Amino acid sequence: NIEQWDFESLPETFVQKVGGFEVQAFPALVQKGDKVDIALIEEADKAQVLHKQGVNVLIKNAMPSPLNYLQSKLPNKAKLGLYFNPFGKVTDLIDDCILAGIADLVRQFTLEHACDIREPVIFEQVCDYVREHINATVLDITAKVEQGLTCANRIQKSTKGNIPLTMLEAVGHIKSHLDSLVFKHFVFATTRIRLDDWNRYLKALERRVEKLKIDPIKDRTHQIQLDKVMFLYNKKQQSIQHGDVLPDNILEVRWMIEELRVSFFAQQLGTAYPISVKRIEQILNTA
Repeated sequence: NIEQWDFESLPETFVQKVGGFEVQAFPALVQKGDKVDIALIEEADKAQVLHKQGVNVLIKNAMPSPLNYLQSKLPNKAKLGLYFNPFGKVTDLIDDCILAGIADLVRQFTLEHACDIREPVIFEQVCDYVREHINATVLDITAKVEQGLTCANRIQKSTKGNIPLTMLEAVGHIKSHLDSLVFKHFVFATTRIRLDDWNRYLKALERRVEKLKIDPIKDRTHQIQLDKVMFLYNKKQQSIQHGDVLPDNILEVRWMIEELRVSFFAQQLGTAYPISVKRIEQILNTA
């Protein structure tokens, strides 16, 4: 139930003798709502992920909310667009944007200073850095989120009503894909550095809806290819022990599949890099 950094340094590892054996664990700040607990985690990678989230919570507690700044700076159209959030109150969505902003600023700070946040003095330095940049950062994030949610709302509307039998299965895939892009806490999960890509993926999905009406057979051909890589991706995820953190190369495949969708349904939007089913299969088969 810790609300602020009022303790000494947190070590990276903790070793204790149990029954004649040395047992190693990894201390981390673990988020519990708007508070954190200090916990011992068995796996180093998992501890690192949890600790970053916990640090973000304490930073958020240590600064004034950017909410009033957003109210004064966001255009009315953008404020209205945020109401397309399908998960609860707009303030919950903005909280998600704030945490995404904090996470991005912390990422920048730790990269620049090549440090981990485990000491009170480093924590205070990070807080100062975040306070300085948070308003502009969250304004940028919410503007991009508003664009995407407005697009998502149009997609959602287009999948309602009487759907022809020839399009029924494809519409199910479209809805499922939309749910994978817009979900509770999607801003923090997507991260600020991927929000432009996230908007492109939504635009590509909207193009898919438009093209589906013209050529459902071509859509089905592309979906068969997507099903193939999704099966391999899900199988690889399931092979990783429950509770373990997914390796970076496997996490990246999730975004490679999004690029593949763009290449199939909205080539004119462009992909971030050359992409094909074969490239994804090679990564999954060697990971």
